[in-house]
Amino acid sequence: MYEATIQLTKEAGFEHYEVSNFARNKAYSMHNSGHWFGIDYLGIGPGAHGRVRHPQTRQKFRTFNVRDPAGWMLECEEQGTGRRKTEAIEPEDSKRELLVLGMRTRRGVDLDRFVQLTGQDLLEYLDSDATAWCIDAGLLQLSAASLSPTERGMAVADELSVRLLP
Repeated sequence: MYEATIQLTKEAGFEHYEVSNFARNKAYSMHNSGHWFGIDYLGIGPGAHGRVRHPQTRQKFRTFNVRDPAGWMLECEEQGTGRRKTEAIEPEDSKRELLVLGMRTRRGVDLDRFVQLTGQDLLEYLDSDATAWCIDAGLLQLSAASLSPTERGMAVADELSVRLLP
């Protein structure tokens, strides 16, 4: 069914830009792109969550708001925010997240952005033998700008991530 969906959407003029997303005329989901490429986003409203970086320390945090609209409003009125929880994202978790989510997209993981966000070279971080095997097997492609899954690789994106992680 997955392969049939890819073929039918391609014939209808859609681009397969993420494992489970297709678009015409590059009308990609801006909201989802924030998740896939490590972009900060604010969670505003009941049940919302966010991922933000502290401007001075560069530490990343996940935020979670109260789910119930009435409870969220009450906390906003009483506390000034409806945030229920804030948790630090450890640097190792941030690296893994960038890889796992990037492997779900046609763009893959931008090499410069990985260094910018983590301070480490992606290819030095990954298991080099697994990376070479995946490239040789036609599951990954490496360019000067990114490491990205091929169409075949996107079909096994979660397995790629597991193999590539150190």
